[in-house]
Amino acid sequence: MQGRVSSNVLGIIGLDYSGSTLLTNVLSGLPDTINSGESHWIIDRNLGCKECGNQPCPIFTEQMIKQLRELPIPTTEWWDVIAMHSNSKLIISSDKRPRHYDRFGHPNHIIFLIKDPRANITSWCSRKFKEATPESDVFTSEQVEKGLVWWYKLHKEAIDWIEENGIPTTVLFLEDFVSNQEDRLSDIADIFSIPLNDEQKSNALQFWERQLHYIGGNHSVKRLNKERYFYKSIKIDERWKTRLSNKSQEEILLDRRISIVKERLRKFRILG
Repeated sequence: MQGRVSSNVLGIIGLDYSGSTLLTNVLSGLPDTINSGESHWIIDRNLGCKECGNQPCPIFTEQMIKQLRELPIPTTEWWDVIAMHSNSKLIISSDKRPRHYDRFGHPNHIIFLIKDPRANITSWCSRKFKEATPESDVFTSEQVEKGLVWWYKLHKEAIDWIEENGIPTTVLFLEDFVSNQEDRLSDIADIFSIPLNDEQKSNALQFWERQLHYIGGNHSVKRLNKERYFYKSIKIDERWKTRLSNKSQEEILLDRRISIVKERLRKFRILG
């Protein structure tokens, strides 16, 4: 298990499909900041920059990637190598799972990103049962239950890990971030005492207008089809309304496991 690192690292903890790619792309607009994305893909999947693909990346250079792959794992040098090669003062990581931060070094601060469980479970079921359930159909009770098991298990593991390691943590609800973008952006910047003017806020929030470089993620921003749900926008994910029955929607909100997680989150600082 690794200790805290010397570079300034803001680590995102959250589930798959929780909005971490959106958040880190926004935060990459902060001054002197790099979005490392899901950097474990560098060694776990042998991948580089999501946006550059097979082309040379000006940020995640061959030299940086090579040095990272040569590090003995676990290490506390991972973030220092990224900071040195990118000349950045702050690293935003969406490696998300505690086990990756145990391998690379614990962040100085964590944003625990929480998405509406109805939306999060719907996204998981959409991937998990893609062949069994057409996009026009609602998910069965059995499929939703499997999604609930997944949701609870990973949230419990993350909260247990944060408590065990005593890492300063702030909870951010994705829907609140979307509804209060400038305020929440300023709140996050304040964690590292980064002042922002209106122009900097606008530049950060309109991330699709910037040149982006990051590892991993579910899709490329610059190659995203304009028909996709989140094309050039920051909006609340409401696709669950057509994929969950009224009964499933209600059962998720009333589920004991959801209540347990929400209650445990109260011990952390909550934005909004």
